[in-house]
Amino acid sequence: MEPRGTRYVGFFDILGMSDLILHNHAKAWELLGSLRQAFYESLNVESTVTAEGDGSTVKFKLGDQLRHFTFSDSILVFTNSDSITDLLSIVGFCSDFFATTFGLCVPIRGAVVHGEFWVNFQHSVF
Repeated sequence: MEPRGTRYVGFFDILGMSDLILHNHAKAWELLGSLRQAFYESLNVESTVTAEGDGSTVKFKLGDQLRHFTFSDSILVFTNSDSITDLLSIVGFCSDFFATTFGLCVPIRGAVVHGEFWVNFQHSVF
C-alpha cells in the first residue's frame, strides 16, 4: 500500500465512553467487547457486485478492501484507493457495522470522508 493516496476513510467511536469509564467500568468493558464483535462480524460480510452491461458478478468480503487501526473505543477504517469497489466496501461495512452495533445496544457515532490520506503502519501515524 502506498503511504499517501486518495482513499475513503471512516472513523467510529462509542458515544459517552469517557463518562462510562469514570462511572461504570464493567459496562464500559462490556461495550468494548460488543464493539469488537460487531467490527469483526462486519469485516467478514460478503458482498456481490453485478455489472450493468454484461451482468457479470464479483463476490468479495468487505474486509478484503479495508485496512483498519483500533485504539480503545476508536476505530479507523480506510480503503487502499478510491475505486468503486473501495466505495462499495466502506459503505457496505458502515451499513452493517451500524446495524450490528445497534442490535448489540452499542451507541456509536461515525463519519466517512473521501480525500488524500497518509498512512504509516510501522509508526502508527495516520
